[in-house]
Amino acid sequence: MLEVTRVSKTYSLGRIRALDNVSLSAGAQEVLGLLGPNGAGKTTLIKIVAGLVAPSAGHVTLAGFNVQRQRYQALKHLGVVLEGARNLYWRLTVRDNLLYFGQIKGMPARLIARRMPDLLSLLQIEGLADRTVDSLSAGQKQRCAIAVAMVHEPQVLILDEPTNGLDLPSVDNLVEVLHALRSQRRMTILVSSHHMSFVQEVVDSVAFIDKGKLVGVLSASEVKSFSQREHYVLSLEGDEPLTPARVESLWPGMAAHFDPAHNTLSIEVKPSESLSTYLTVLLRAGIRVRSVERVDHNLESVYRQLLGSERKGKPDDA
Repeated sequence: MLEVTRVSKTYSLGRIRALDNVSLSAGAQEVLGLLGPNGAGKTTLIKIVAGLVAPSAGHVTLAGFNVQRQRYQALKHLGVVLEGARNLYWRLTVRDNLLYFGQIKGMPARLIARRMPDLLSLLQIEGLADRTVDSLSAGQKQRCAIAVAMVHEPQVLILDEPTNGLDLPSVDNLVEVLHALRSQRRMTILVSSHHMSFVQEVVDSVAFIDKGKLVGVLSASEVKSFSQREHYVLSLEGDEPLTPARVESLWPGMAAHFDPAHNTLSIEVKPSESLSTYLTVLLRAGIRVRSVERVDHNLESVYRQLLGSERKGKPDDA
């Protein structure tokens, strides 16, 4: 349904690379999360998928249509909510926003009016049709923005930072809405967010981006498998200076990463392993353990592990 193939984007005559050879995909009724720090390239990628920015290389396919070469046909299948619900006129009512933007997308007013009750009910804003957008709460504005993006019944929906400015009850409500969209409308959804717990609640898979590069893509089941492992951070000291080569060589092929700036060792202990094994090896090597901290797994810790694996051994990222 959505295919991003080897997409790159450069600015300033190629001196600034916002995206570097990114490929990912999402099928029908799949929710794909897009995670990464500010400046990672998430918004650039979203704008390229939405046809707002042209890639420097690669292409995007929506519902079988090339966004760059068949823009009109492709965008008929796409709904987009950019950060801040910018697809709304705040002085118009919810009803008038739907009528206005629906007609811009080529829909007759009578068809919009016929679809409107079900759409407003699905998004839990059925009692707000005659309220102006500027009188709504942040969560209500976000659901109104999604309604406008869906009025033409697209197959793919993009949400850019949909939880920004929302309180916890509004985030919970948005989770319910997205589950309903997937189950009742069979939509493919691409959602970018810094809200880790929100992403974990709604996605089927997660794409991690850093510095314009795709660090990795994990399914929800793979993320869950990470959570079943134990992750520890050990603070170390030794009679001689500690280096990554010295410490990590104690466990060749094992999931261990040493940070020389803080003298901390991050290790992942699988169910078949024991923390005491690591501690014994360190002791025999003359390395003392000052403290041990267990770290609970979530999407952020998974991202950091993937990022550490990606950067490990690259001097320019040290």
